[in-house]
Amino acid sequence: MNAFLWVGVQGANALSFLFAQDFNRRTHVKYISENESSKV
Repeated sequence: MNAFLWVGVQGANALSFLFAQDFNRRTHVKYISENESSKV
């Protein structure tokens, strides 16, 4: 049961990490595009 629990926790950590990476990438691109448009 502990092994099953550990796998579940690792899976949740991996998903949250991937989601955070994708979220950071989108907000970063949006931030850059806003800065570029404000320069013009």
